[in-house]
Amino acid sequence: MTATTNPTLTAGALLVLLAMGCQEDAAPASDLGPTADTVPLDTLAQPRPWDPGQPDSSRIAAVRGLRIARTIVHAHSVHSHDACDGKPTINGKPNEKCLGQLKQGLCKTRVDALMLTEHISSLATTAFDELLLLRAGDEAVLAGGKKVAARFKCSDSFRPLMMVGAELKATMPLGLQRHIDGPTAQLKALYGGSDTALDGKLRAAGAALYQAHTESKPLAELKQHKLDGIEVYNLHANLDPTIREKHLGLSKLGYINDLAPFFGKDATDPQPDLGFLAFFVPSGNAVDKWSALLALRPTAGALGTDAHQNVLPLPARDGERMDSYRRMFRWFSNHLRVKAITPDAVREALKLGRGYMVFEVLGTPTGFDFHAAAGGTIHEMGAQVSVSASPVLKVSLPSLLDPDPAVTAPELELRLLRVDSAGKLSTVAQGKSALSHTATAPGAYRAEVHMVPRHLETYLGSKGAKLIKRTIWIYSNPIYVE
Repeated sequence: MTATTNPTLTAGALLVLLAMGCQEDAAPASDLGPTADTVPLDTLAQPRPWDPGQPDSSRIAAVRGLRIARTIVHAHSVHSHDACDGKPTINGKPNEKCLGQLKQGLCKTRVDALMLTEHISSLATTAFDELLLLRAGDEAVLAGGKKVAARFKCSDSFRPLMMVGAELKATMPLGLQRHIDGPTAQLKALYGGSDTALDGKLRAAGAALYQAHTESKPLAELKQHKLDGIEVYNLHANLDPTIREKHLGLSKLGYINDLAPFFGKDATDPQPDLGFLAFFVPSGNAVDKWSALLALRPTAGALGTDAHQNVLPLPARDGERMDSYRRMFRWFSNHLRVKAITPDAVREALKLGRGYMVFEVLGTPTGFDFHAAAGGTIHEMGAQVSVSASPVLKVSLPSLLDPDPAVTAPELELRLLRVDSAGKLSTVAQGKSALSHTATAPGAYRAEVHMVPRHLETYLGSKGAKLIKRTIWIYSNPIYVE
């Protein structure tokens, strides 16, 4: 997860506890509910098999000429020391098997853009061209005659975009186009700085300036850097025992019993990809800090995947480790609104917050929209509009893309929220259909979609049934009424 995590100790402790949990939670066949042998065939629903991939984002409804770029923010490759079970290199060369799994994960889950965030030790000592991870069949993206990004080869025509970034001491720059200015021999020290002078160098090198692990960062530090955005959720915080207890107010390993059934080998055990629901808790700490920052200046939000493939190597019944790149890329993503999937367009959307965050393990949404209408002009997420124009904020209710008619539909609810100049968050409208609200007071307005995922019941079975509860599906980025 982070540079301070000991993945071996973390994995060891979890594996022992998971094994214990599996023994405790094991149920005799008679307790597993009805099967095809005991229920008349004419009463059986025929849900679709679980799809380990995701639909192409081109199928998500475009709005006003803008399509979705499904984007993963915060991931580590063979150029981070703690990736690949602590073995990013083998005999001094990149761990090609682990790198291949990262690329295959992108292809399978149809991730349009990956924002890598390497740790300083490898980042600063590796030539920028090497950080692009180009291999046979991949394509370099050029700007000014220099390589600035990569498009990876998949088995079909799909080509996910990858951009270099870093997880530094002070910030998380996304979409670097080159190393920062400075002597090569001094890059490690330069990247390791914490003053705001580094911020300018990172922006000059092309980066959108974000911050990772918001839940554990002091608010004063977040305010200091005039960030483009922050993580409002990071997967690590839900799993790390210390962070759970200290920053989220949760028991250190309170999710173990709920997670254990996802390692079961029986066909009636819960679908392993849904193991995310066993430990997922929104980060109220991070969301509160987001509100505090929004009271000062526009600040975008993102979901941070923090994938390393280094924590849970135990295979689930699908034969894949629980923390595989493919599985983690499927859990959630950032849906950016762009005209085309290019480095500049993705970076711009990240800087502005033109898009929304979605826990896509619950399903891929289509039809979601949040915008402001004022004086005949439409203002997208991330835009600023005057309160004197009496802007009308509109939120559209999404639906599942290509829903399965054989399963129960999910229950959805919309909420429109406002952050005032003091950082106080309040609900200004909510309901189970489209919302429309005329903004009469300044503030940062954002929308949320909450869900009870009834459609996942068949994939959770009796052992995972208690995980069917109301949860967040979508966070929008704000529209700023001034």
